[in-house]
Amino acid sequence: MRSLSVLESGVLAGVLAAVVALAGCGGGDDDGAGDDPYRKQGPFPTALAAVPSAPAPTAGPAPFTAPASGAGRVVVSVADISPVRSAGEGPGQFTGRPAVAFTFALRNDSGQVLDLSGANITVSYGADDTPAQPDDGGTVRPLAGTLQPGRTAGGVYVFLVPEDQRARVTAVVSYDPTKPAVVFTGPVG
Repeated sequence: MRSLSVLESGVLAGVLAAVVALAGCGGGDDDGAGDDPYRKQGPFPTALAAVPSAPAPTAGPAPFTAPASGAGRVVVSVADISPVRSAGEGPGQFTGRPAVAFTFALRNDSGQVLDLSGANITVSYGADDTPAQPDDGGTVRPLAGTLQPGRTAGGVYVFLVPEDQRARVTAVVSYDPTKPAVVFTGPVG
């Protein structure tokens, strides 16, 4: 008769421990509640409260050609809009599709340092406000870091917008997730 190696003994001990542990998990005549502490807590909610996806706009939409004042004395403007081709890099990205590059400028007139790490830009197009897919390649340069009082920072964002859907485009600029967003709308080239 051959003796078990240390490795085989360890595997056998692990299998036996699992069998013993699982043997205590089933059977019995109770209703299945056992000593489950979660079952005694009562029913759990079946739906979650709606969470807004973006802050509400400060005021009505501004045209792309005019600056808009955000909450806290921050002025947002669209410095440039250019038709480009997507240059996405990585999973879920497309190369060579019709896209639009938006250059946004934020001027901090608040008197306090503005943290841009929470900045978020979304774009939609068409009568149904179809969300435009962001493109992460090429000239993309998101807003980042901090913005000192009296200074201006810029960021470039590229979104896939079909050429035949550019008559009605909306851009939502949220530079601080705790403050209302700034909205621009209108045709883009």
